Amino acid sequence: MTFEAAQESAQRVVAELRLEENGSSEAAADQTSKKETGPEPVEGEICEVTELYKSQKSTCSCCTEWTEEKPFKEKRVEKKAETKHATFAINRRLEPHGSGLVGGGWKTNSLVIYSQRIRSSLEKVFEGYPISYASNRELVLRPPFTPFLHRWDDLIRVEQCESDPENKKHLKLLCETLRSELTESFQRLNDVKETGFAEFQDLALVLAPGDILVHNIDIGMQAGRLLEVDLIKREDEIYLNLRVDVVDWDGTKFGFRTISWKFHFYGGNRRISSLGIFPLHLHPDQQAIRNSLVKRGRKLESLCGIHFKTYSGPIEAVGYGSAQWFSADKLLRERVIIDTEGYYTLEKGYAPDMQPLEKPALNKTSLAPEDAFAFVSACPSELGEGPAVARDPNGLTDDQCLVTCCFARGFALQTRQWCKFPVDNIQDIHFVPGLMQKLVLDKDEKDLIIAFLNNDSRALAFDDFIPGKGERHLMG
Repeated sequence: MTFEAAQESAQRVVAELRLEENGSSEAAADQTSKKETGPEPVEGEICEVTELYKSQKSTCSCCTEWTEEKPFKEKRVEKKAETKHATFAINRRLEPHGSGLVGGGWKTNSLVIYSQRIRSSLEKVFEGYPISYASNRELVLRPPFTPFLHRWDDLIRVEQCESDPENKKHLKLLCETLRSELTESFQRLNDVKETGFAEFQDLALVLAPGDILVHNIDIGMQAGRLLEVDLIKREDEIYLNLRVDVVDWDGTKFGFRTISWKFHFYGGNRRISSLGIFPLHLHPDQQAIRNSLVKRGRKLESLCGIHFKTYSGPIEAVGYGSAQWFSADKLLRERVIIDTEGYYTLEKGYAPDMQPLEKPALNKTSLAPEDAFAFVSACPSELGEGPAVARDPNGLTDDQCLVTCCFARGFALQTRQWCKFPVDNIQDIHFVPGLMQKLVLDKDEKDLIIAFLNNDSRALAFDDFIPGKGERHLMG
């Protein structure tokens, strides 16, 4: 081996030793760094709110990317910004608002909840609400955050009752974050409650799922429990579609039936109590309205089964005419048979879909799983006429009577049509006592009339006298 070859070999050995030395020192430094920084934080565990801005340099036309820097200052888009910030409990995403990025401001696009502590607590806050926030891994909340306005008291209660210090800290952070977002909504809602007046845009804040709404219709009032509110915008109209639950009788059982009400757009401020649909708790005479509706609900409950009644007032007649189904409003004054089961079986051909009534008065822990929800069922008496025999001895509660349907179904004897009769206009048949004695006839003639009637009907019953029948008005 020449001297030059030996020198090159020695240099290679020295270089390899230096590389090994540098590698071990870097590994040691890396290990030291890991020891100093500790383990990587868990998603959503840092109890802070971090802000991300909508990027103007998105690499994908169909996706929105978020960056730590304001777009007019950013030099490059951080694609991993969201992943990096997922360790924070809440991400506030901001988007440009106003004229231009530099001159304008920023508004909240959404709040992304990464904290599992918050998500699990929201299940308690929104129990019974039509929207659930508990099951999503990445929970995205968008303005105007109306559900949190409706359940604000529940959110505060859950936060105050939380025993775990870390969970309480995360919930307090959520409350503080939402409070700043809901400031204007709180002010508008308070103004409505103080003044009793509301604009159309305020109704989404006022009408909360679970509230009892009262609808003024031609025949009176119909109450229902609000499920959800949808704003519908069309070229020719703007309205709120309100889905509500009412308690109805299908001939065999009581249950909740879901119906829809239209709340049309109006301009300016209007008094809440004068609107066609209003929340019961905001009406000045709410107790009187409640008592009246509960009383009517009890009356509908008493009309289960088959009953012979007299009716005077408007009706909604249904049937087939010219090979088409028709529904017409008429005025009626005659004897009727209340028979909801017959109405659905013989005329409609089907019963409405209904959900079982909840039984809050019962202790559900003592019930079998299949009995946790139950129908209030009844069947006609064996004699055909009279009140139904309820299987639930307690019957309907006052809250259920409050939202019962305002119609009973049956058959008009003289008109010979199946109809929907407003409950308030259904009355008992009142017989005039001693009617034959009041007739201005000789006794022999009275006896003859009674003999003919008994022979013809083969019965002693005679009820063909309707109060007011035979009255005439002379017009000159």
